[in-house]
Amino acid sequence: MQAQLSVIATVRRSLQVLVGNLGIFLVLAVLMAVPGTVLTDGLTELFLQLNKDLLATNGVLVDKQIAAILCMGLADIVALPWDLVVKTLAVAAVIQVFLRASEGKPVTMNNTFSYALSAFPRLFKPFALAQLIIFVGSLVYIPGILYGLFYAFVAPVVLLDPGVKGVLRRSTRLTRGRRGRIFRIYLLFFPIWGALALLGPLMLPNMHFVIAYAAWTLNALVWFVIVMAVLQLYVERMDQLQSLIDQHESDDPAVDVPLKAKI
Repeated sequence: MQAQLSVIATVRRSLQVLVGNLGIFLVLAVLMAVPGTVLTDGLTELFLQLNKDLLATNGVLVDKQIAAILCMGLADIVALPWDLVVKTLAVAAVIQVFLRASEGKPVTMNNTFSYALSAFPRLFKPFALAQLIIFVGSLVYIPGILYGLFYAFVAPVVLLDPGVKGVLRRSTRLTRGRRGRIFRIYLLFFPIWGALALLGPLMLPNMHFVIAYAAWTLNALVWFVIVMAVLQLYVERMDQLQSLIDQHESDDPAVDVPLKAKI
């Protein structure tokens, strides 16, 4: 059975694939970052204007800072369907690029986007459901982290093991024994995505739009690296389970292996 991959090894391999296919990843990152930022910023401005026109003019005064936070939160909620669609397409594309690059196959814009579009119908429902649960859990912070660890394998399960029922449950089972490494992968990039998640919505709207777009594009690139690192842990997990099955079958090939029902 192969040795466990280290966090540094998975991240290093992810970065190699990112750099080797930087053009494609930049296009994906811009498509994730820019339209979503335009949408949420526009909605925030709209809600702030409605607050001013409807509430303030009727004598209902809300602290400007609180109003801004509430409007940004409401904008994020309204823009959530768009975010789920784009994230679903992006995660499929990222997984496709990594797998083709790892197999030494050519990676092009055409085969990347074609795969993402073809995978979208079967991936959207379980992936979006997992993201919604994580989003709601993140409102209390700790549950969001736990759900993020539980459902880290949702996209790989759907894309690499088609036909599986109970995708979220399967992801939860398969991440056991790997959640510590998944958490460390996220923690490694916390200075970037953590700072953007906590301070970005408050600071970036007041900066030049180019800086805001660049920051959210960088955030998307970091997410791609994390997706590829987690994918490697999923592949490792499945390889180890397959090794156990093969070993069991070779020991007693006449027995119907119960392990198959567990993975």
